[in-house]
Amino acid sequence: MKTHPPRPQEDEMRRNYPLGFAFLSVAISASLLVLTDHGASGQELTKIRLAYSGTGISNYILELPRKQGIFRKNGLEVEIVYVGSGSLLLQTLIAGSFTAAVSQGSEAVLGKLRGADLRIVASIANR
Repeated sequence: MKTHPPRPQEDEMRRNYPLGFAFLSVAISASLLVLTDHGASGQELTKIRLAYSGTGISNYILELPRKQGIFRKNGLEVEIVYVGSGSLLLQTLIAGSFTAAVSQGSEAVLGKLRGADLRIVASIANR
C-alpha cells in the first residue's frame, strides 16, 4: 500500500493545533469567569452547567480543565453535559438550561441572526 506525504496545509494545521487548543482553553475559562462575576476567593464554588454537542477532538477541551482542577482553582464547579444535536443544544441554551455551550459556529450564528441573546466568545477555524 502506497502512502502519500501530508499536504503542506495539513502539516501547518498540525503545527498550529496546540496553539489553538491552548487559546480555546483560556477563552473558555475566561468567559466562564466573566459569566459568574468572580474568581476563587475562598468562598463557595459557583455552580454552572456547560453543554457541548459533537464528539470531535475540539470538544475534549472541556475535560482537560476539569481533570486538572482549573475550574475549581477559579471558583467554579462545572457540570459538563453532552447534548445530542447542535440545534437542541442551542434551544436548551436559549431556554436557560445551561450557563454556556461549546458548539459549531453555524448554530450560534443562526441563533444570533434569528434574534437570540447569545455571545460568541471564541471560534476554532481551519484557515
